[in-house]
Amino acid sequence: MKHKIFVQFVIVTCLVLSCSEVPVEEITPMPVKKVQSVELPVVSEEQRQIFLQAEQLLLQGEDDAFLAQMQQLKSYPLYSYLQAKWLKKDLTQQVEIESFLNAHNNNRYADSLRQDWLYFLAKNQRWTRFIKNYQTTTAADTHKIPLQCYFAQAQYSTGQQEQALTLAQELWLKGVSQPACLPIFSAFQQSAHFTEDLVWQRFRSALRGKKANPQLPAQLKQYLSADAQQTADLWLKVYNSPALIVNSAQWDTQNPHAGDIFAQGVDRLAYSRLQNAVVIWESQQSKFTISSETADYINQRLGVALSAAGYSGYAHARLMKVSTLDDHVNHALIRAALREQNWTHVDEALSKLSATEKTVDRWQYWQARAWAELGKTTEAQLAFAALAKKSNFFALLAADKIQQPYQMQNVPVPVTEEEIAEVQQQTNFRIAAEWFALGRKDEALRQWWYNVKKAEPKQVMAAAKIAQRWQMVKLAAFTIAKAEYWQDLELRFPIAYQQDITHYALKNSLDPALVFGLIRQESVFDEHAGSQVGARGLMQIMPATGRHIAKQLQEPWRSDASLYEADTNIRYGVYYYKQLLDKFRGQAALAAAGYNAGPGRVKQWQPNQTMPMDIWIETIPFNETRHYVSMVLSNALFYQYRMNRDMLKMSDFMADVQPFLGRNQ
Repeated sequence: MKHKIFVQFVIVTCLVLSCSEVPVEEITPMPVKKVQSVELPVVSEEQRQIFLQAEQLLLQGEDDAFLAQMQQLKSYPLYSYLQAKWLKKDLTQQVEIESFLNAHNNNRYADSLRQDWLYFLAKNQRWTRFIKNYQTTTAADTHKIPLQCYFAQAQYSTGQQEQALTLAQELWLKGVSQPACLPIFSAFQQSAHFTEDLVWQRFRSALRGKKANPQLPAQLKQYLSADAQQTADLWLKVYNSPALIVNSAQWDTQNPHAGDIFAQGVDRLAYSRLQNAVVIWESQQSKFTISSETADYINQRLGVALSAAGYSGYAHARLMKVSTLDDHVNHALIRAALREQNWTHVDEALSKLSATEKTVDRWQYWQARAWAELGKTTEAQLAFAALAKKSNFFALLAADKIQQPYQMQNVPVPVTEEEIAEVQQQTNFRIAAEWFALGRKDEALRQWWYNVKKAEPKQVMAAAKIAQRWQMVKLAAFTIAKAEYWQDLELRFPIAYQQDITHYALKNSLDPALVFGLIRQESVFDEHAGSQVGARGLMQIMPATGRHIAKQLQEPWRSDASLYEADTNIRYGVYYYKQLLDKFRGQAALAAAGYNAGPGRVKQWQPNQTMPMDIWIETIPFNETRHYVSMVLSNALFYQYRMNRDMLKMSDFMADVQPFLGRNQ
């Protein structure tokens, strides 16, 4: 079999970005710099065949034949992969394993082997060696709770009891059930550190948040007194049936845990009956002793939920009751104030941000908007001008506010050919390249991102150029984002499928720039992209949506797999987006939101009074959709720039959202 570098995309060098006023043949694309070809490190076809045979022999348990094949692969990039696989088969090979780990400090397969080795050592209670290897492993591994539990047990078994019990208490209070923790928890429960109060803390922790574990508190009851067990039973009943808090006036309010049970019920009830939860919290909380921390948690929970549900004034009042404001609460507070268009409240909420958050472009834009609305014209103009020097969604909005040109300029990554070649020759990148060559895309990508995570920023930039030259434009775009280098527009905004995109955009009376912006956000031009929920292809179309579109177009539905075909996917995706645009009266932002979250949700998000579009986008309840809409709109303008055109402005997308727009359509 002839192996080639896995090719995901073909970079096309021209694109049309306007359909309304300029004929296709008159549009002049911005010249795209031709890149110099860089060849991958030479690997012989014979080596690849030997590797594939060795891998099969290892799988079949043909150890002698495997080791014989291995002798021929010492210079092959995937030699360490085979070594690690071999060592994992028999973890009693202590000398060989530690020799491999010492020789491959910066190797993904060594990291994986070390983790298996640690679990093996723990299982066999080889605690001294466990401690030695645990302390040299990666931070990501040491944060895994089972390994932390084993480390505490290792400390306890080697005479470091106090350190072990301190760590055991930290793990206990996480409220996470882990079989690996049982031995050290047993020792902890027999120590002077263990108290009934810690049982209640673990009980409470296990029931809080979206990752609650109600099975654990039922197990914890055994460590409580008989009276305390009755309290625990009530707590679990309220957890499972939060409407029971309606009758909380009949509870024993002197019970030290009654306040926590009541708060837990309010928190749970808010998921299904938000308004009831707010009323009950307001009317009955004074009857209980509730810590300021718990009160803050519930007020924050209710405030954020009220804001997301559109009750802006109530949300603002609720969030203002939170005594300790973190940035998450402040973000909700700002959006609640924006939703009610109360600029004094917006300004007050912005002033509460941390120093770091105040430098974020998003909040600098809203600070400038607040100043402008409050009559602080000079401050607003200066803030808009400073922000307009950048090139992102908020910078584009700011530039339009002061009628300044956009600061878009393609500045290629500052890396030399020598630096690119040096990265390409690194062992870890050679491993990724070889997986691509073998067509093992998933393994190649895991290796690639392992490399990028460990690389210096300059090396990440070089890696992005390598991906681009391998014609993997999606990988290149994501890689350059990791380097946080935003000026190389060729890497960030690749051009592909220009002919189909232009044809179907014009056919549906759409500006192709918007279609490019959508595809950039949906798949970054990966024709074979798929999502966890089943969306497929360039424009991430669900099969059910595809079947519906085919019916509307009076076409036979061929199969779900047809959505992976570029022509079909673009044709259907553009048609669907045009339907959304018509439904929402030509407002691209609302159509984009509908494309991401569904038109039904967008109808629910319509305001009760006229609202500026930038506020509507900022207050979209879903973080993902809020980000998606801003990116689609800014993507469109960047693609327009790449094609040396300037017909579209961000202000073209910013017409006010009218009350109940599209709800009855």
